[in-house]
Amino acid sequence: MKNLMMVLLFLPLAATVTAQDMSGITRALAKGDAQALSAHLASDVELSLDGEDDILAKAEAVKKLQAFFSSRKVTAFNEKHQGASKGNASHYAIGD
Repeated sequence: MKNLMMVLLFLPLAATVTAQDMSGITRALAKGDAQALSAHLASDVELSLDGEDDILAKAEAVKKLQAFFSSRKVTAFNEKHQGASKGNASHYAIGD
């Protein structure tokens, strides 16, 4: 089985991520829905896909996510862990 890693910084610094936000993000990832995911993205996004890391404007990140999801069938996203950076500046979820 091939695993791919995707890293996104979802919300602007100092934003509060609610359980509802994380639930929406998890649902969007499980469906491979870049448009739904875009509602949770900051104006600049750190994106890591297929070993390429970049900081992109939100619109460009959404285009890359759409291309990523259209070339790979998403079967599920199961959250394993979530947390926050020191000082709660950014939030993350790890999943399969």
